[in-house]
Amino acid sequence: MKKNILKIATLIVMIILIVGCNSNNLNKTSHQAVVKQDSTPMVGGDIDKNGCKGSAGYQWSIIKNKCIRLFEDGIRLDAKQKGLDATFSAFIVFRDENIKDSIEVFLPNENDVFVLIQDKTNGAGKWINDKYELSQWKGVYTLETKRKKEILYQGVAAK
Repeated sequence: MKKNILKIATLIVMIILIVGCNSNNLNKTSHQAVVKQDSTPMVGGDIDKNGCKGSAGYQWSIIKNKCIRLFEDGIRLDAKQKGLDATFSAFIVFRDENIKDSIEVFLPNENDVFVLIQDKTNGAGKWINDKYELSQWKGVYTLETKRKKEILYQGVAAK
């Protein structure tokens, strides 16, 4: 009888050890899986404060009040001034195709986006703020500094 009790006790201890080892391994595996999942960035998970996905090419437009893709909604202006990086373009965006009272300007390598207001005193093709002036003549848009009249960017509206 003592031998049977000893065998049963030994068997119970072995079962407890086996179950304990397996549950410990399960906990480690699930913890490792969680850590691995949290450390890998999710593609397209870069939504900004306005709900725009930068990885998909979207950024917030102040005058349109929505997320836009500059290369779809904007007019590309290429660098013209010496010293500007010609591999990056500036973009301008109108509120609407028919409403051109203000233009939003996106300069490359700058976080600040600014709006130029139409200057109706000098005709319909000029927008200004305290630093910049944008003019349009025969479909060509020219962005220049207001004080020094240095041409920074220039581009043609697509038809």
